[in-house]
Parts: sequence; structure tokens; C-alpha cells
Amino acid sequence: MKFAGLDGEPPREFSAALHEAFLRAVMQSNSWLAVVQIQDVFGDTARFNVPGSTADTNWSHRVPQP
Repeated sequence: MKFAGLDGEPPREFSAALHEAFLRAVMQSNSWLAVVQIQDVFGDTARFNVPGSTADTNWSHRVPQP
């Protein structure tokens, strides 16, 4: 919470405000490179792959386009 510039204990529910605070903290860090998965950018819970498996579903998820 301190990293994201927020006070108090972590909430039980993931919210838009918490999502924005964490992304903002990562992007404003002193690192010269920030790598974020697309599902983290959009707050999506979809998994693109399951590590250690060779299923046909790995890397098959697509981000919906409006």
C-alpha cells in the first residue's frame, strides 16, 4: 500500500482506485523499464497460459476488441 501511495491496510476487494494506484506507482518508479502484462493493464483476470503445461489453450486467449 505504501508503494502505491495509499494509506491503511490492503482492502479485501480489488477496486479501480487500487488498480490505478498500483499501475501509477509502477510507471512512476525510478526504473528505466516497466514491463506489465496486458491483463494487468486492463485489470483482467484471464490467464494466457498455464506454466508447466502443453495444452492447446495456452496462449490462445485474445483480448476482446470493441
